[in-house]
Amino acid sequence: MHHNIAAFVHTKTAGERVIRMFPQGARLDYRPHEPDRVQVKIGACEAHLQNLHQLIALARDGVITTHDVREARGLK
Repeated sequence: MHHNIAAFVHTKTAGERVIRMFPQGARLDYRPHEPDRVQVKIGACEAHLQNLHQLIALARDGVITTHDVREARGLK
């Protein structure tokens, strides 16, 4: 079982941009019958749980940037 976070995004396109920031472990939850309720889900295994916690801290303002993802992955 993966640990995960979920966040609403404004559009499907915005969600797709966020998903592309991750090499794996992220997916878009888009349902055509609920186009205003688009979610991005980002998961981490136990070994990468600290990275997920770091990402949560970096995105406190509600925005996930490429810089945040790289920093959380330890790539700065």
